[in-house]
Amino acid sequence: MSKITQSIATSKDVMETVKEFKKHFEGKVYPEQIGPVNEVVVKPIDLTLGFLVPSMKMTVEFEKNGQGILCSAGWKLQNVLLFIILLIVYLVIFPASIPLMIPIFLASSRMGKHLKQMLAEFKVQMESSNTSANTDKYEQLEKLGALKEKGHISEEEFQREKAKLFN
Repeated sequence: MSKITQSIATSKDVMETVKEFKKHFEGKVYPEQIGPVNEVVVKPIDLTLGFLVPSMKMTVEFEKNGQGILCSAGWKLQNVLLFIILLIVYLVIFPASIPLMIPIFLASSRMGKHLKQMLAEFKVQMESSNTSANTDKYEQLEKLGALKEKGHISEEEFQREKAKLFN
């Protein structure tokens, strides 16, 4: 199994991040929960070896870490026996295609690149949404400060609203 990890700086919890990931990659992931609640199963990419697809599973797991969320993506053979049987059947039916088996070995690289690209894209989306949320908070704080300076709100109201904003 090839494993790719990506740390995402976010204040969201694991479940919110899983929902965001499913929403962002709608159509590329299975919407229903197949495995653990912190895991998303990615739909197979076209490997031009459709007979192997049932034996492979690409997943993205999410867990909380110090800076936010750690995403671990990878692929694995779901059923090694099924994979071996399908491979033998393919070689028996198409014995002249033994040199064409090279794509099987390249499939690992393709799946790894696909998952790495998905995680990088998701990181950019999540961290940019965090930045805009933080910017909004500071803009609201500036507005509150202006209201306080003009005398429209008291110091106590300002402090209360400021606490609400950052909690």
